[in-house]
Amino acid sequence: MDIAYIDQLSNNGDGCLHRASVISKIFLTGSIIVSIVISNHLIPLLLILIILILLNAISKLPIGGIMHFALYPAFFSLVFALTRFTYSAEAGFVVILKAVDAAMAMILLITTTPYTRIFSFFRLFLPGVVVDGMFFTYRIFFILLEKLHKALTIIKLRGGFRPSNILFNVKNLAGVIGVLFIHAFDMSERMYNIYSLRGYEGKLSQENNWYKFKKSDYIPIGVSIIIIAVAVIF
Repeated sequence: MDIAYIDQLSNNGDGCLHRASVISKIFLTGSIIVSIVISNHLIPLLLILIILILLNAISKLPIGGIMHFALYPAFFSLVFALTRFTYSAEAGFVVILKAVDAAMAMILLITTTPYTRIFSFFRLFLPGVVVDGMFFTYRIFFILLEKLHKALTIIKLRGGFRPSNILFNVKNLAGVIGVLFIHAFDMSERMYNIYSLRGYEGKLSQENNWYKFKKSDYIPIGVSIIIIAVAVIF
């Protein structure tokens, strides 16, 4: 899964859900997850899937890319679905649809909501130092990801990977991972020193309007009510 691509969608998207508040979108995601858990028939799960696809469309998200991400849980759910197919075909497809619906709900949230706003929501029930740690970790992750990509490219250009020699490849890969760990410790120390010099005292500043209700919030809240109603009726 291309996490950098998801981050780009959440920060640069201009769909209706991008303009909604984080609280309404988390409420929508929670409603979908609850509806998936209580639904044991194909019809409500298929309706939820259709609604999620429509939400992706009106949010101007690439449907093909989103469905590609949803294939991962569908593949891994096959292991459990095979045991259900022995009872009935519907039971097997229910397992697969539950995995796909839940994955698409979470993907819809993270592709329409910048991570800074999600972390701001976590401050409601988590200590500030924990949320700050999550923020720093997320920021360093993309820097280390780029360093890993460059290191692997250099190793390939210098003949560091040989298809016929697995031990040789593992040895070089272990060296790269070891260097990345050293870079990670060094970056974390430098980042802490930088923020300390800039007045960091255990809490980062955050947006003041992340929780305010907007006109765009009517869509996720209305859809949440519809999805819950569908799950209860069926």
